[in-house]
Amino acid sequence: MSAELPNCFLRQSYEFVSAAASPEFPVYGRIEKNPDLNRPDFRNTLYWNPDIRTDENGKAMIEFYTSDDVSDYVLMIRGFTGDGLSGFYTDTISVTDQIY
Repeated sequence: MSAELPNCFLRQSYEFVSAAASPEFPVYGRIEKNPDLNRPDFRNTLYWNPDIRTDENGKAMIEFYTSDDVSDYVLMIRGFTGDGLSGFYTDTISVTDQIY
């Protein structure tokens, strides 16, 4: 079945991240060995890891490189326990042009 939409409608296809198609991230260790690989990185998905494990206290530490785009980013963490309970956390991080 086909429907005719008004001219003001915009139809856009999006490719979403799934476990079968995780995004590819640069391997930054290679940049140190080959400076020619050092180019701006303007990704907007900064970190994706579907298999973070917490310690016995429920804590985990992750590290990731940020985008070179100076902006605020929404940090979203979603997870599940071994028993199937779900959890969610959100916050905002800021990427600045300051070097620490």
